[in-house]
Amino acid sequence: MSSLRAKRRPGNVKTLATQYRLSIAPKRVSTKKVDRTGNKESTSLDNKQAEDDAASETPERKRSIRRIRLSEVADAEDFNFEDISRSVLDYPISTQTFLSSSGVVKQNKRFFPSADSDDDTDSPGANTDYSQKAYVCACKHLQVTVNKNFHRSLITNKVTFLNQRLSRNDTKASAIALLRNAKVESLTLDANDLGNTEGVTVIADILPQKPEITELNITNNAIGSVGARELCRVLMDNVYIRKLNLTGNGFIDDDAIYFRDLMEENHGLRHLNLSNNDFRERGGELLAEGISKNDFLQSLDLSWNHLRLSGAVAIGKSMQENQFLERLNLGWNGFHVRGCAALGEALKTNCSLTYLDLTCNRVTEMSLSQLLKGLIENTTLRVLKLPLNPLYPSGALTLLKVMDKYDKIAVNEVDLGTQTVTREFESLLSSLREKRALDIVYGHVLRDMMSMSAVQDELDLDGEKTIDDLMSENPILVLMEYARQQNFRVIDIFKTMDVDQSGSLTKEEFKVGLQKVDITLPGAALGRLIDGLDTDKSGSVDFSELLAGYQTYKAVVREAANSNSTESSEIGQIGEKIRQVMKKKFIMRHF
Repeated sequence: MSSLRAKRRPGNVKTLATQYRLSIAPKRVSTKKVDRTGNKESTSLDNKQAEDDAASETPERKRSIRRIRLSEVADAEDFNFEDISRSVLDYPISTQTFLSSSGVVKQNKRFFPSADSDDDTDSPGANTDYSQKAYVCACKHLQVTVNKNFHRSLITNKVTFLNQRLSRNDTKASAIALLRNAKVESLTLDANDLGNTEGVTVIADILPQKPEITELNITNNAIGSVGARELCRVLMDNVYIRKLNLTGNGFIDDDAIYFRDLMEENHGLRHLNLSNNDFRERGGELLAEGISKNDFLQSLDLSWNHLRLSGAVAIGKSMQENQFLERLNLGWNGFHVRGCAALGEALKTNCSLTYLDLTCNRVTEMSLSQLLKGLIENTTLRVLKLPLNPLYPSGALTLLKVMDKYDKIAVNEVDLGTQTVTREFESLLSSLREKRALDIVYGHVLRDMMSMSAVQDELDLDGEKTIDDLMSENPILVLMEYARQQNFRVIDIFKTMDVDQSGSLTKEEFKVGLQKVDITLPGAALGRLIDGLDTDKSGSVDFSELLAGYQTYKAVVREAANSNSTESSEIGQIGEKIRQVMKKKFIMRHF
């Protein structure tokens, strides 16, 4: 049994929709009396006859006319909603009558202009449906402001709340209106601070009663773990929602459990966007379990989630088992060599993936070679995106040569971003386009007469001089500042390599770990840095030594920040030297 199913609330959980159901009062019966002269008297309403008719209605008829009773929607608020509930019944009622019965001021022409006629069909307010009336009434009695844009959108098939902080009562009023609406197919709540007000729980409660909604976008709301749990709980058996966008909601690694269970058990979802969260390595491993068992998703966006190392490998391996996913966005993570190797293995057998985005994933030429091993056996992938990766001109040329050699490769669109290329690349691309349809995006063409090998030799010589200058600085500060500029933590590398959790690594093991993150320093220089961390000269790097070095680095940074001349400080000079080294090695990443 999945963790979400195990945590479901005991008993009959009452949501807004189930807690406040009420059979609608029947339409009043109009009777006409005729006097002895044959003249018809004025029409009257026989309420007693209506009640008798209602008692004779079948249960099926009663169920078919169920409606939400607004008089009981406000959970804790002790309001008298009797008049409000009458305003949304199914029997004809004029706009003027609604305004008076609900207590809304008649002169409020923004929502319901006054009308001379008592017939809704003739009045300017005829465009106002029941959900709009319910929304205005709920806002009045919950003492919140009516949102004009939301009110207008209730008569369309798309409802959007953008950049407006919604209190719990704001969200409740909106939920009441949605429960009374049968038109809305797409609901978007962006940057509404639903996480702090727990408004997401209100939205989650109404979803089982809204089969009309097929697209749900709750984005940039920081709903966190509570929101992840509540949404996944109600969506577990939902077969109506096809597109779910939860980008930018502050989900962490443990929250991936809920989405793993959702992917395993939901059979209706086709498009899922979980980008701009913080799942990291453990979250990547959990999500991979769900991906491998999902047979219904067509597109998945996991960009900007710090998926790297074991998390990236797990995601790559999951695509060996998943044979239904067509579009996969993994941009702005850290797949590097290991992640690309796992993806390469998956591409050998995967026969569904047509779109793969690896934007800014530290894909080097070595990483690309691992990816190409699977690409030469794959017959379905059409689009490959690789911008903002340190491929260098040689890597771009390698990609093109492989595509020229293996006709089986189905890729017809490649995005290399602004990657510079050589004349040889441009010439090969022209000849390749004569054989097959191929669209490749790339940057400037290097037209210097000097060969690339000569250029690289010159850069390497200049880079070695800069590295020698850098090695004269404090090795601990150099290593920590380099890690900061390349967006990784040395402590994380240590914990990953320390598989036996002994708290100690040999110098060689630690060196291998740093090389896996593509550190640009040569072996000798890297060895000097590691020697600086071995303060007790034991021949190994202990976690306590690494932690002490990190504390020293933080103290130096604080001191530089408090001074008026940060650039001229010790850490400022080290940072500038590191930037020069990385610039000459073509790997500095610009975000």
